[in-house]
Amino acid sequence: MNSNISLATLPASDAVRIATALEKRGFATSLADTIIPGLKAVTVPPQQALNASRMLRTVLVSGEMRGAKSKAEDNGILIPIDFSDKSLTACRVGFELAERLSSRPVLLHTYTLPYIDTSFVKADYISSEADEDIFPSDKTTAAEASALKAFEVKLRKKQKEGCLPCGLFSSELLPGVPEDVIKEYARTKSPKMIVMATRSRHRKEEEMIGSVTAEVLDSCRVPLFTVPEDCQFRSIRDIRRLAFFCNLDSHDAASLESLLSLFDYPEVEITLIPVSDKPLSAVTARCAVLLASFHDKYPTVNFSMQCIAQSSFKEDFRTFADQARLELLIVQNKKKNIFARLLNPGIAHILFYDREMPMIVIPV
Repeated sequence: MNSNISLATLPASDAVRIATALEKRGFATSLADTIIPGLKAVTVPPQQALNASRMLRTVLVSGEMRGAKSKAEDNGILIPIDFSDKSLTACRVGFELAERLSSRPVLLHTYTLPYIDTSFVKADYISSEADEDIFPSDKTTAAEASALKAFEVKLRKKQKEGCLPCGLFSSELLPGVPEDVIKEYARTKSPKMIVMATRSRHRKEEEMIGSVTAEVLDSCRVPLFTVPEDCQFRSIRDIRRLAFFCNLDSHDAASLESLLSLFDYPEVEITLIPVSDKPLSAVTARCAVLLASFHDKYPTVNFSMQCIAQSSFKEDFRTFADQARLELLIVQNKKKNIFARLLNPGIAHILFYDREMPMIVIPV
């Protein structure tokens, strides 16, 4: 006799999605027939019922029920590109993210139009046939469009070779300053995530002023996934050791849930690193409470805690990251104006320049 406890009764397709999502989190789910045709009951063993019922509420509003939504609601995974090798790195990660999130990749290439001083151009000449040497904008746009098409061909070839996940992707070609165009696109289109490949650490330091990724990281209100061009990043599926920088506030739980939708629960190890300028003893106590609540909510995830003094953060974190063999950093980032960023940069900004490691930045 089946002694499982029923969590919910749903249409068969929704019940399958719920059961699959709970199984990813380590729950032993099964589907049971009901007296109503077309409805299935999602059940779990009695000893898992309490934790599973808590998780059920999270799953119902998570991205894993996305299959029931129309594609019209999908604003895609935005991947800014410049046709370089690091653009291919960004596409590799972005295409995999799109596949895991049931989304579509959107390539964005920006370009700068040449400046034209029209005060030296006679009015009667403007009305005549345009000359490409004086009005080169059309020529520039055509050249950029041609380069974009060539890059699309390269990506489709890599899809056929199995180097990229198969599936449709789209492209956008927009003029303007790259960081401004990316931020405006994110503001108006609200993509699920932005994926950007970054230069190696020593090249980032050389270009500390004017880095496109750093500008997007500091002010964009969309989650950002950064991947160093020299990082040995194989697949999101291979990531197991994560560091989650928590603010010890109400945003922590929501940020962690959105993060865990990207990874397989049973094998993931997450180290909580509190970010606070309060006394270390108080921070440790609050983080311990948060750690206990996460253990209860996500029983199959291996959580741990590491408190690092703010006064020696960079040096101590470098040591810890190497010892723990961290593979991904997750940082919650609060929006600051340009003066605050210059005088007191946030953790995300510090780690961006200091660590050669993939990082997800979640705006809060």
